[in-house]
Amino acid sequence: MKNFISGLSWKSLKGKMLSVFLVTALLPSVLLILFSYLNTSGIVRENVEELMRANLAQTQSSLDVWVGSYEDILYQIYMNDDIVDMVDNINQNKEIAVTTGQLRRTLRGMFYTKEHIKCITIITESGQIVFYDLLTGSSTKTSWMGNMEMSSREIYDYISEDNETSILPTRQAGVYASKRYYLFHLGHRIIDYQNVDKPLGVVIVSVDETMLQEMCASDDNENSYKFMVDKEGKLFSGPDKELLGKRIINWSGDTQERKAQYEEFLQKNKGDRFRQAAVNLRYDEAFGVDIVQVSNQEELHTRLDNQQRIMLLVLGVTALVLLLLIITMTRNQIGRAHV
Repeated sequence: MKNFISGLSWKSLKGKMLSVFLVTALLPSVLLILFSYLNTSGIVRENVEELMRANLAQTQSSLDVWVGSYEDILYQIYMNDDIVDMVDNINQNKEIAVTTGQLRRTLRGMFYTKEHIKCITIITESGQIVFYDLLTGSSTKTSWMGNMEMSSREIYDYISEDNETSILPTRQAGVYASKRYYLFHLGHRIIDYQNVDKPLGVVIVSVDETMLQEMCASDDNENSYKFMVDKEGKLFSGPDKELLGKRIINWSGDTQERKAQYEEFLQKNKGDRFRQAAVNLRYDEAFGVDIVQVSNQEELHTRLDNQQRIMLLVLGVTALVLLLLIITMTRNQIGRAHV
């Protein structure tokens, strides 16, 4: 009977000690590790998001500066008195051949200011097209106009409808010297400051898309890259050259909806590589494009999972040691009680 009571006492004491162990040691440890993991994960993800936002802001600032410098070339052309006079003479059908030659030589002199300019084109009110094209080297065919969805007249009407700089989307220009070129275009109506309402023509500066890609790719790596999408949902610049000028999303005024569409686009076109990608975007009002940054989060998730495993391992070892201590202490107490 005494042994039976001692056995009950041993079990009762052991149960109480285990209960105290669970409440005072194991449960707080689990909660502490869980809180630490969630807090660390949140901080890491927040820091990554903040870095991506800062990077996008820097890219937007660089874009505005670069594009602004090319708009200066436009300004030098559409406000140039000599060019205005030559375009006016062409519209009035005065010495067309001579004036066209002079205008073309004047445009050629503009190329040396910016390395990425590939063509400068003027479309006059009368429908004459005068250009200098570095890619074709021709005076009869531009590298870009034949690939546009608009006719020369539609391009003229689109650019001349206001006094703002117009942007024409990126299109393939063709292969020249074994290199495939893609161009986007900045356009502005030509202005005679003595009669600002007089229709004269428009000037279009065609710029190599490589300029945008170099700017975006300055800090890219195998797990991160950027691309640009215009307000028609078409890819304006990016590493996927075969998709340039093609619609990849249905444009929406809702940023979150566009973000979801970019994520869907990545899942369809990038597969498992960007299965856990984080997408951030910033709309550039001046240029009229989304700057989209994609960052593969798989490595981040792997590191967080490894951290979680380490924490659980530490918790398990700690719990086992405490449990063994409790059992040892309990047996010692029972042993003394028997004595």
